[in-house]
Amino acid sequence: YVLDLGRKKYVEVPNAKWIDTVSWSNNAFAYQAEKGYAYFDVATGETKTFGGTTDTFPPIISSDGSYIAYANNGLAVFSIKTSKAIVLTQNIHDIPLLWKADDKTLVISTTATVSTSSDGEMAKNKLAEFHIGTRAMRDIVALPQPVKQAKWVAKNALALISLGADDGTFDYGLDFSNGNLSLIAETSEGIAFTGSRDGKIATLKGARLTLYGAHLEKISDLKRTSKGNIANFFLLPPTRALLFIEKDKGYDIATFDMETSVETVIKNIWLPYAVLSPTGKNAVTVNAGNDNVDFFDIQ
Repeated sequence: YVLDLGRKKYVEVPNAKWIDTVSWSNNAFAYQAEKGYAYFDVATGETKTFGGTTDTFPPIISSDGSYIAYANNGLAVFSIKTSKAIVLTQNIHDIPLLWKADDKTLVISTTATVSTSSDGEMAKNKLAEFHIGTRAMRDIVALPQPVKQAKWVAKNALALISLGADDGTFDYGLDFSNGNLSLIAETSEGIAFTGSRDGKIATLKGARLTLYGAHLEKISDLKRTSKGNIANFFLLPPTRALLFIEKDKGYDIATFDMETSVETVIKNIWLPYAVLSPTGKNAVTVNAGNDNVDFFDIQ
């Protein structure tokens, strides 16, 4: 279900498999369906299905709502206007990750074949830009591990790239102005958290919170003095973090000021999950029993 705040009602998502990683464009989004992929407009009820086998990477919709890029034994796009799919590549390693601001260029994960010292060949992971019109591809950077997910921190300028496999997950910052890929934190479960907002990235490693700017320069580096394990973490504007702190019964939500180190508890909740508004000034969480939701302001 989607909670439509304008109409104050739940809207059932048709043919949905799992929608925690949907890709939005205004009131519509693309997601993994029971079979293949799907598109759903919450406001109008319009729905479309496309694609064959469902990949582990979710489809991504362009910001103008024209195309949905997806992986299906290669790179493909689905035109929402014509309801037709266009196959772009035959490389099973091509995975769309991000749309650039022109809504015609994709940042993709792919592989390159390189020679080894023993005169053999092996595939190396890399990021590249791919134009869906000209089908021109330009390499961005080589990757030390396979991609798990990616998101924009500042569109066309800075991205947060998660890499890893069975041996762990690692978050990197990619500066598109110079192609530098910098390790931010190992984010395997319980080791560290990362958050991003308004062109900044923040990490929480143990009790230490670090804030980075648009070119991954360090803005602040502070340590929490309060006790309690952290179960979740978000970055708030302009330089604050939202912490979910384990308690005997539930979790305390607290803000942490990255300039003053002041930590302020807002409320206690049942589960360590919340959805922040785009402004970061309020949020919604689930009440005990999963039967209703709770809206609250972040002071």
